[in-house]
Amino acid sequence: MSSNLPHIPDRSASAMDAVRRVFKARRRAESSDPMGTENSPAPPVGLAFSTVSMQVRRSRKRALEAEDIAEESRSARGRRGPAARQADVGDDEDAMPQEEPQATRSFLPGLPPHLAEAVNQQTRYIADGLVAYIEKYHPRLRSQATANVPTEADAPYRTMYEAFVSSTEYEAATMALRTSAAYDENQSVFGRSSPTYQAPPSGPAAQRKDEINQASTKRGLNKAAKKAGLEQIATTFEGKWKAKLTAAPPVFKWNERVLELLVALSTALFAAISRIFTTQEVEAMFVNGRILVSANEAPAVKTLVGATLNGVFADGAALFAALSGPISRENVAALAGLVSVLGTPAGGGEQLTDEQRRGVQMLGQAQLDNAILDDREEAEDLQGVLTTVRRMLTEDLALLSGGSAETAGKLITHPGYAGRIIVVDAGQRPAASPSAKADACTHAEQNLMLALAYSKYRGGAQVAGKKRPCACCYLTLKLVDDHGYRLKYNQQAGGFWSGTTYLGLLKVARELGSLDAAQLNGWIKSVLTAHEFRQYVTLVKGLAPDGYQVAATDVIGSKAKASGRFTTSEGPASIRLRYPAPTDAAGDEEEDEESDRMKEGYE
Repeated sequence: MSSNLPHIPDRSASAMDAVRRVFKARRRAESSDPMGTENSPAPPVGLAFSTVSMQVRRSRKRALEAEDIAEESRSARGRRGPAARQADVGDDEDAMPQEEPQATRSFLPGLPPHLAEAVNQQTRYIADGLVAYIEKYHPRLRSQATANVPTEADAPYRTMYEAFVSSTEYEAATMALRTSAAYDENQSVFGRSSPTYQAPPSGPAAQRKDEINQASTKRGLNKAAKKAGLEQIATTFEGKWKAKLTAAPPVFKWNERVLELLVALSTALFAAISRIFTTQEVEAMFVNGRILVSANEAPAVKTLVGATLNGVFADGAALFAALSGPISRENVAALAGLVSVLGTPAGGGEQLTDEQRRGVQMLGQAQLDNAILDDREEAEDLQGVLTTVRRMLTEDLALLSGGSAETAGKLITHPGYAGRIIVVDAGQRPAASPSAKADACTHAEQNLMLALAYSKYRGGAQVAGKKRPCACCYLTLKLVDDHGYRLKYNQQAGGFWSGTTYLGLLKVARELGSLDAAQLNGWIKSVLTAHEFRQYVTLVKGLAPDGYQVAATDVIGSKAKASGRFTTSEGPASIRLRYPAPTDAAGDEEEDEESDRMKEGYE
């Protein structure tokens, strides 16, 4: 199979010798097993995860080990012949898992062969560029006489590498690699969060449920908020905040691709609803091979039922027009590219469109990220989300009504609903009078958490929406997670509203059934008053260091928002790296220009 991938120069005595041999072995294996015809099965997408992850992690490992080797020893080894140098790395080479063809864990649904190969090629291209970057610029690997200065073209590789090496998950993977020669098929290196709080039992569950009432829950929330220093900054609608807030800058979400996709899906559905009904939020949850979605308001939920993803993305211009924030528009633009790939039926045209090129880049990046992270659960969840979206597109399936949270909870474990998107009803407070309108009493993520609590499914779930969770929704998510439901979610809480959200927290706490009123309020106080509890706003313009603090009075309120530098209506932006396409750089330049226009000055 011909390759247009960049060549990595051969530098003898470099720490990358073993890595290059891995690349050569991989390519020899691929060239001896050429792609089949259109009628043959799609090529496996996964690129031998053990190989791709090993190539980057080994370069990192070598860099760390180089620090412990004396300069004279390195010089002496550099003067030895090729055979001796081969012996130096031979043992390490043998330690590499000998499972390359079998260890491939494909996380993409059955794409047409030309699209699967395009994603494979994109992953190889990025991986080769990353290894070349490490070899060229890493201070522990490059020659002291070489003064390499990263160029603009190196920027995406630098972002990737810095994210990988600064991640505790990456370091955990590196340590696991040093202690085990093979990937443990029965246990993921990284588990989800485990329960951190277990309240002592205080009588029968039914009694504890009855003890949690509206008055005590609302009183407990407000007292804890006051103790934590949360105050109303502007109007009641703006919520309560700490005096100092943390600015959340754009993030390279290499280890949160599922959450990133759920944010984009929620944002697209939010835009679709907004064309008909004004909604405050939409959230999506991937759990047990299916996606559940909900909104804050019952009319918004009804708008979702019966919709199709094909219909949502049929009019891209109208979809973007319904979104005011640049981050939201960028998220939907990225998802549109993914939809164009996942929605391609078998036997579709082999010439890639601009949208498909964008989707291929996303999938290629996600594939490499998962290979390096080597998190089995994350890879399986990503496969589940992509498979569900592809099925919804290719079969043109409508979003199903799951009914109440209790009814929808039963669908979480029903085998007939795998691969579907299910809509969960919003909780509503009864109208104060016959002429009054019913009021929303729960937020979207609380609706999803209540369904999960009813399901009793503890196999893990991931939850994300257009916005970050408000403080009460953060409490709801954390409460469910602390009860062993193993959630992945945005842990950056936003503003505090207790006017109606206390009812959502109350319902979830009652269904979990392990706390009485005093214990629930004690738990709320312990979370909100903890030293590590912060409230976040999203940085939209400019730069800010990690953990940058900003005065709430400079951010909250209509006058403060006029600058447009910060927002509370969008979650943190995703850093999406751009590379020249392996075979069509010109087409990718056109794609970048189109994406820039969509973002409307976000840069």
